[in-house]
Amino acid sequence: MNVVPNNIRLVFISSASYLAALGGWGGADNTCQALADSVSLGGAWKAWISDSNTSVASRFYKSPVPYKTVSGNTIANNWTDLTDGTLASPINVNESGGSSGNASVWTNTTTNGSIYYPFSGNTCSNWTQPNPFQSAEYGLSSQTNGNWTSSANGTCAPLRALYCFEQISYPSSPQNLSATAASGQATLNWQAPSPDGG
Repeated sequence: MNVVPNNIRLVFISSASYLAALGGWGGADNTCQALADSVSLGGAWKAWISDSNTSVASRFYKSPVPYKTVSGNTIANNWTDLTDGTLASPINVNESGGSSGNASVWTNTTTNGSIYYPFSGNTCSNWTQPNPFQSAEYGLSSQTNGNWTSSANGTCAPLRALYCFEQISYPSSPQNLSATAASGQATLNWQAPSPDGG
């Protein structure tokens, strides 16, 4: 597993593109986690995607440290900077460090992390249906203005990518805790938790 410094949060665009039937935002999160795990990035990951009820801002860790691509480009200095309407660099590097070019990305999210359309018909039935008669807001990975997350409203039929953001990871609980009493004292033994929360 790669060791990621605690003073940054990594960001990538998915190397693959997906139909809108993502399994809701939870399924999109799982996809980002699987991609991060596939290249041993470690940590916990979520997709920059909102449905008609739940926003990115309501479920993301709001990082006080910089967001960077896996290649080291600074995207934003912190959550406030990330959500001020412009990025320092485009999110166009995938989990393996490759370039995405100008990919379209499922989002339904405004620049400040709130819901773009609060209607399931404008979120591909809350990311469960690739219905060509429904639509959703998408972003463009080459952009650093507001178009990075809300470029246009398009049909739910095409394949589009996901933006994936590293979240804060909490250590897991100690495992196999046991106590042995002897001579008025107790000896504790345990297996240390994983430092990345895994």
